[in-house]
Amino acid sequence: MTARDDRFLRAVRRTIRNLGLLPRGVCVLAAVSGGRDSIALLDALLALAPRNGWAIAAAHVNHHLRPDADLDEALVRSFCDNRGVTLRVRHLDGALLKEGRAAFRRRRATHGSTRCAA
Repeated sequence: MTARDDRFLRAVRRTIRNLGLLPRGVCVLAAVSGGRDSIALLDALLALAPRNGWAIAAAHVNHHLRPDADLDEALVRSFCDNRGVTLRVRHLDGALLKEGRAAFRRRRATHGSTRCAA
């Protein structure tokens, strides 16, 4: 472990503790996209789990929106397999998601944006 890794792990531990995010003994489901940030967070949670009594599992959603979406899924699967982490993967139809976004943009163009009044 490098000094940079150690600083990151201490920062994650401190943030979890200061915000009271994860009590001892809970099951943590980490959403992992396959990007560096979510992989680093999962790795940190795994490092902190034994002393906190956490059970760690991971979830990945493959939206099939990008050409390399399957590579992201494969990376997450490999990372979890190599560390013995239970992984749940959900596949979504990217075409339907794109269609939904287009409908939202049309509605916003027709009716204007909605703002929350404070």
